[in-house]
Amino acid sequence: MDENTIGRAIAQAWSEAVFAKDRAGRYRFANAAALAALGKPAGEVIGHNDHEILGDAAVAAPIVESDRRVLREGLPVETEVAFAAPDGTLQTWWTRKTPLRGERGDVVGLLGMARNVTQRRLDDERLRALSQERQLALDAAGMAWWHFDPRTGISRVDARYASIFGIEGREISAERLFELVHPDDRERAARTVERALDPHDPQPYHLEMRIIRPDGQERWVEAHGIAGFEGAATERAATRFVGTVADITERVRTRHALEETNRKLVLADAQKTQFLTTLSHELRNPLAPMRSAIDLLRLGGGDPAVRGRAATVLARQLQHLTRLVDDLLDLARINRGQISLRNEPLDLRPVVEAAVDAMRPVAEDGGLSLALSLPADAGAEAPTVQGDATRLTQCLINLLGNSVKFTPRGGHVEVRLARNGGRVVCEVEDDGIGISADLLEAVFGAFVQAQPSGAGNQGLGLGLALTRSIVEQHGGSVSASSGGPHAGTCIRIELPAA
Repeated sequence: MDENTIGRAIAQAWSEAVFAKDRAGRYRFANAAALAALGKPAGEVIGHNDHEILGDAAVAAPIVESDRRVLREGLPVETEVAFAAPDGTLQTWWTRKTPLRGERGDVVGLLGMARNVTQRRLDDERLRALSQERQLALDAAGMAWWHFDPRTGISRVDARYASIFGIEGREISAERLFELVHPDDRERAARTVERALDPHDPQPYHLEMRIIRPDGQERWVEAHGIAGFEGAATERAATRFVGTVADITERVRTRHALEETNRKLVLADAQKTQFLTTLSHELRNPLAPMRSAIDLLRLGGGDPAVRGRAATVLARQLQHLTRLVDDLLDLARINRGQISLRNEPLDLRPVVEAAVDAMRPVAEDGGLSLALSLPADAGAEAPTVQGDATRLTQCLINLLGNSVKFTPRGGHVEVRLARNGGRVVCEVEDDGIGISADLLEAVFGAFVQAQPSGAGNQGLGLGLALTRSIVEQHGGSVSASSGGPHAGTCIRIELPAA
């Protein structure tokens, strides 16, 4: 048996199509697989070219062109061609053709091998379609995908992932990725990944965390994933870790804003309840002495001393009720923007003196000393502002009323007025119960008390809120400072000098 016979036997037994052509493109050999692909018997193939066999010039053209390239260049050529199979279905064939050389080394023909890749191409198309659908679904959800190889420590990511994290390229190492995680979230992220990759008890991977992009921008992301494992039970190990990630920064901001709004609503509701409770007590407090005064009038008959005492009680309690109602009306007017101010040059010294004179009897009744410090007339730049004397007096009376109310007997209250450059500063300082640090700003809100409800006669908690609103309408500011509980309080008003 010679070599040619052996070669032909091998080619005939080969499952893939094997053929040979001369320089004119005529088939000189075709194994059984090749004849089956062409759907022709050997007599209709051997000695014929592709135009004659296929009967379709358009189908034969690319086959003939690849033949010519092999014969012309003397190099192997790989191509894919499509033509109708004997059953009429369109099939795709991959071919590799190499030159056949004669004894003198010249190209005398070609040897080819072909493989039916129709199913592979269909599978590739399906995978490509599935990949496109997956990407469309991810795009619709605003999500990115990632694939982490635990063996190499490298993640492959898509363009959206790279955009979210602000990185270049489509690969990132685990070390670099953890550098982008916010320092406060790294330990939690590492534990979550470790549990997801545990070969014996893998846990669902779900993580919300902050990242700090290379440009310094902080973002919130939400990641989901699942690990794949291989190996026997004792040698089981994670070989892949795939999942999605989404930028949820706006969602988190909205959630935090809603939480803050809810917190404020809960606080406002508690303050409203406290206010209504306090208002009930404040409105009831004057009623008992007023009722007693009326009883005195009934029982005392025409006794002038009795009538005088009763009138004094009634007048004092009526004044208290009037002040409560006025505060409520002022707050309503301010909230509706209906309060109006007289804007005129105003020396604050007589304003402060009037407020101190009005509150001095109350301070003395409470066993307090009330001191006043004003700029000297001679040589001092007058503390003049543009403002409304009545409203500014009301502010100072509110501040003095708070100091007197929350300073125990034997305590001290001091009022200081001074010109400080382009500002006029008035301070009301006491050595009373003080204000805790967390309430220094909150006390300027309506219905807020420096002490819990029920700690004595406290009013409605409107004084500081009204004072701030009026002072700010004058272009000024109000602030509070305190050493803490039982360390006194200082309220400071600053107004622009006229």
